[in-house]
Amino acid sequence: MPKGQSTAAQHARREARQGSKYTIALRRQQAGGGEGQVVQFLAPVLCEHVHVVSGIGAAWARQGLRVLLLRERRWESPRPRMRMVPRKGRRLPSWVVEDPAPRSGPKTEVLWSAQEGTGQLSDMLMHWDAEEEGSNGWDVHLREALVTARRDFDLVVLVPCFESYLWRPFAEADHLFALTDVGDLPRSERRLALNGSEQLPLERQLTPRQSAAILRDRHLSFLHDQDHRHQVAVRGVICHGATAVRDVAPAFYDSVSLDMTESGLPLLGWVTLPRKFRPHVPSAELAGDDPFVTAHAVAADAALRTLPLVCPSR
Repeated sequence: MPKGQSTAAQHARREARQGSKYTIALRRQQAGGGEGQVVQFLAPVLCEHVHVVSGIGAAWARQGLRVLLLRERRWESPRPRMRMVPRKGRRLPSWVVEDPAPRSGPKTEVLWSAQEGTGQLSDMLMHWDAEEEGSNGWDVHLREALVTARRDFDLVVLVPCFESYLWRPFAEADHLFALTDVGDLPRSERRLALNGSEQLPLERQLTPRQSAAILRDRHLSFLHDQDHRHQVAVRGVICHGATAVRDVAPAFYDSVSLDMTESGLPLLGWVTLPRKFRPHVPSAELAGDDPFVTAHAVAADAALRTLPLVCPSR
């Protein structure tokens, strides 16, 4: 042990001997011995992007971070329903109300864990009562869960369930990212041009600056909607689609990325997925799929570098 080494460095070296990355362990100790940060992704319908969030979380876990996907699920008291009950020797329909089941507490499941080191991806399901939403009951339960999650994990990612299209409590997030399904970067535009009495389709190529402007106007305009109002600045945007844009037109992609950075909304990465993923629930199968996680590695690394005190080592 080097003489005069700080306590944080000593703990980091101890974690490094167990397989963790020294830089990540050191930053974790300097941040307060494991005080985690809350990350939230914004999208028009975020439940359709859960697979991307899961892939990014799994990529972070493979860098030695302890990542928690904190999911919500709506819980409602059972309503009256029609059931056949015997009455005077006959079976007649009648309204009955079953005893309400108690709301279950948070359930945590480990989706992926490194054989050596501290890298781990976990999933926590948390129920909230619709009747308590108006009285801020949900916010109370969320804060209670985050107190424990911040202590036990490096990053906590808020993930909505299928019944919800976005997470409401933006105030609980420390960092925000935008997600959008573009398919392909706009490189050309088609319009109808008059040729005498006929209208003929006219196609023209777009410049990288024009492509970036269309990307912001058509695919990121939801950031200015009332439902997505937030006080925390969006650190960047991650696009995903079936076209490998960085391989097809790398120079064009780099120019679009430069313009996005100059506009204040950096393009952090492009996730190429050859087929449609529509699982609305994170699963161990996806978290352990190496090709799937590798597709998110570059974007996850760029997003991680924008977060203070959490940075992968090289």
